[in-house]
Amino acid sequence: MNARFDPADGRPAMVRALAALAALVALLGGATEIFAQVSQVTVRKTARYVQTSPTDIAPSLSGTYSFLASVDGAGISGMAPPTISGPFAAAELGAQHNNGTLVYSTAIGGWRWGTNANEYRATSRSELDRLFPNGTYTFNVGGASVPLNLSGDAYPAPPVLTLNGGSWSNGNYIIDPTKPLTITTNAFSGYGTHLNDVICLFLRGPGYAVPAGAVTSCPLYLQTASAVPSPNFVSVVIPPNTLTASGEYTLVASFNAIVDARSNSALPGSNNNARYLTVTTVSLKAVTPVFPMTVTSSITPTSATATAQIQFRPQDVGTTGSIYAFAIAPASQVSGGTSKSAMIVGYGRSERKDDPPACVLAQMGSNGQLVAASASQLQALTSGILGAQGASVTILNNVSTPTVAGATFYVGYGSSSATMIQNGVYRPAVTVPGSSVCPMLSSQTALWWNPAENGWGVNFAHQGNILFATLFTYDADRKPLWLVMSNGVLQADGVSFTGELYRTTGPAFNADPFIPIGPSNYTQVGTMTASFVDVNSATLRYTVNGAEVNKGIERLVFGTRAASCLPSLSSRANSTNYQDLWWNAAEGGWGVNVTHQGDTLFATLFTYDATGRDLWLVMSGGTRQPDGSYLGTLYRGSGPPFNANPFTPTTAADLATVGTMRFRFADGENGTLTYTVDGVQVTKAITRLVFSSPVPYCN
Repeated sequence: MNARFDPADGRPAMVRALAALAALVALLGGATEIFAQVSQVTVRKTARYVQTSPTDIAPSLSGTYSFLASVDGAGISGMAPPTISGPFAAAELGAQHNNGTLVYSTAIGGWRWGTNANEYRATSRSELDRLFPNGTYTFNVGGASVPLNLSGDAYPAPPVLTLNGGSWSNGNYIIDPTKPLTITTNAFSGYGTHLNDVICLFLRGPGYAVPAGAVTSCPLYLQTASAVPSPNFVSVVIPPNTLTASGEYTLVASFNAIVDARSNSALPGSNNNARYLTVTTVSLKAVTPVFPMTVTSSITPTSATATAQIQFRPQDVGTTGSIYAFAIAPASQVSGGTSKSAMIVGYGRSERKDDPPACVLAQMGSNGQLVAASASQLQALTSGILGAQGASVTILNNVSTPTVAGATFYVGYGSSSATMIQNGVYRPAVTVPGSSVCPMLSSQTALWWNPAENGWGVNFAHQGNILFATLFTYDADRKPLWLVMSNGVLQADGVSFTGELYRTTGPAFNADPFIPIGPSNYTQVGTMTASFVDVNSATLRYTVNGAEVNKGIERLVFGTRAASCLPSLSSRANSTNYQDLWWNAAEGGWGVNVTHQGDTLFATLFTYDATGRDLWLVMSGGTRQPDGSYLGTLYRGSGPPFNANPFTPTTAADLATVGTMRFRFADGENGTLTYTVDGVQVTKAITRLVFSSPVPYCN
């Protein structure tokens, strides 16, 4: 079995001898049975930090400082509630102090201070010290007195992690799950100078199982000064194929300074201690890259050089193709970048926040100047048979840094440049610093999901610097729930969009007329952030009434490939790909998202039931008919609550057939939607929703 362990201890709490003693006492009966199973009594203060780059460490936004008093063990839920006394600011804490009586947490499996059985999170160090001064805190555990002296303010300096095997992007560390990841801490200053010191590494996330026999509170790595006096840091390797592709993981490193530890004969085997703890958290994102690539670069204020060594995907080895290097750059840096023919693909981040620069597609010219290009006009560096040995690509060859400042350079390959862009077979290689930076290429307009959690998804409509997101999931009673972020604004990092998240009410789907909804129909439930790792991978974070959700997502592919959507200023009247968010301008409050791949449409309809409650319906396989329309079965789903962890994938048993849905498109800008729900038919004129510029043009 997995031994329960607290990072400050230095040893497992439940050893075989203690287990044998507990079994013997159980036969004898009496209160001593409870005492024999208490494994740890702890009082601690904690400082928390978040690491977002190789060197950037910042206080945790959820509360940097905290206080915890706890009693842990096996089978102790039925014991008399332990109590704690000490220098608490009891009057200011009020009812939360609970008169010093600890509360049992079933989820944690132990007793905790406070009515919520959790740590107290303070907004500042001064608040923590005012409410929980240093001094002696005395526990009463079934009559056994355990005094612990928490003093000295011995907070270690924050752990800083050096990670090898991936790269930092938007505050996350991006790793290839098929490769090893090496984690090394900085030196624990003061290691070995306290009663005991502990270095602990912990990892949690989808598919990661605690190894058999590992200490559950420190399953990745544990080192104590009493057992290992040197070195004062740790390094550990996560083997390849340990983490799951598209998984979002939390890596936690802690330095623990134990300042008091006392045994108690009434609590045999219990490890009782007072300590100061400093914790650093890193977000890991496991992403299988489009193709392997290693970049070497040297960017100085005067010159820029960059090369890439790429490996072709196994399915591409032996085929004929071309290799391309291209850039997304501020229009002012590109020859022809401000002309009408330039391909604007979005807007960059800039010191001029009120006037972000247009970003255009470009390539390096022979004179060292960036030149505007279109997706089908990119010039190949080399062409021929794609070999198993891969290829070396020169991206920048000692060019003048000021002429390429703010540009992000990409490397990719395909049978043509247009095919490369459409299939997403390219990767960002290097970004040249500048006052205006263009980091993103394609429009993110698509249906996104987590393949391990079938049953929910999120539609993104991306126009200019705005992301419109409609999330379809389920509430606590497994009924359909949809939420909307109608104004996700591009953040300073150039790859994240953040906005307010709303739940709405409105007229029934078949209301005639359908009265447009207004502000009284909107209720803000939280916020949402979508961060794009590359063209096909992203992280979705959102809150709903205080419940936090963090998911790795990717584009849904159900055809031969996902549609390629590039930003455009052109009319889409002639387009025959209908991927977008559609609505009726006279009936604000409902809409339908269309994902178009090949001859199939995947449509999610966002509307309301007879009571005005939000309702979403899905046509997962609308196929093209001989008359040019698209027809499919319409379903209503049910599933686990949005914040279920784990989220159990839905099955066919969770889908109820409610009718059919048909799309008829007059052209690429206008159409007619007809659907039935439980025998009720609805017909609506629909157009693409336009809320910013440029808009997505998909094919």
